[in-house]
Amino acid sequence: MHKDPGLARRLDSARESPLSYASQGGYLHIVRLLLDHGADPNTPEDGAPDGLALYLACAGNHLEVARLLLEHGANPHAGLDGCQHCVNITRVYHGELALPLEQLLRRHGAYTQPYHMSVRQMKRAIRDGHEVTRHPEFLGNLMGKRNAELLDLYLDSDPIVVERMADELAYPWSAALIRKLLARGLDPNRPDWLGKTFLHACAARGNRSIAAVFLEAGADINARGIEFNETPLAAAVRSGLGSQEPKLAQRRRRMVEFLLERGAATNLPDDEPWATPLAWARKLGLADIEEILLEHGATG
Repeated sequence: MHKDPGLARRLDSARESPLSYASQGGYLHIVRLLLDHGADPNTPEDGAPDGLALYLACAGNHLEVARLLLEHGANPHAGLDGCQHCVNITRVYHGELALPLEQLLRRHGAYTQPYHMSVRQMKRAIRDGHEVTRHPEFLGNLMGKRNAELLDLYLDSDPIVVERMADELAYPWSAALIRKLLARGLDPNRPDWLGKTFLHACAARGNRSIAAVFLEAGADINARGIEFNETPLAAAVRSGLGSQEPKLAQRRRRMVEFLLERGAATNLPDDEPWATPLAWARKLGLADIEEILLEHGATG
């Protein structure tokens, strides 16, 4: 490293840094050497956009390594995609022995992640304007609490919350909740990053009562998704990907019939042949759905 300091910052073929390997092993002297030669604990690594070194040090409960990394600016909120974050992972593996490291992280600004917060903690965070309320998972976890007072508090605290809502299947939607959000300015045609709308989500879940509210609010019944070029009708056909489980099959059929009754098109001018509701019904072997679609003029 004396000849090439860049080695301290170079990721290997697995997109992991020397600093992360040293931190995982608890090798304090190597961690210090790498930091002295320019290693950045916040360099994005595979599955860890805010760096992996501190997370691995926490997973191993390596207190002094974590202290050194934090002193060199490591993000105390760093986490591994699909896993816990620094402030949580230590306790997962080490129980009460994690307390000193947890306290260290909190002194450096670490906070409880949204998925571990109670209703009371969320309310306090909203009233205090805490940065956790801007966490990308805060809204979804708040919705999961099914607490009207909590939701109202959040909506009142940040007028653009509704604008950030997209098709999120984890939300516990209800007709009353949708009407409240629509009154707050929710766009019934707001797409997610794959172009799916709330109506696509309703169709995939067979939720006719919620779909009716969105349609009354002006949702486009023939909106197109990007990934499968699907309309809500096609999404309803695809739900369960052909499962013949009786309850699922019945829900699928009722959703398809509901959308057709509300004016969903079986064919559109810009259809891709493989993406039509009829094409999906045939591909998935849904003879009953195929029959319904043909009765409503489906071609192809």
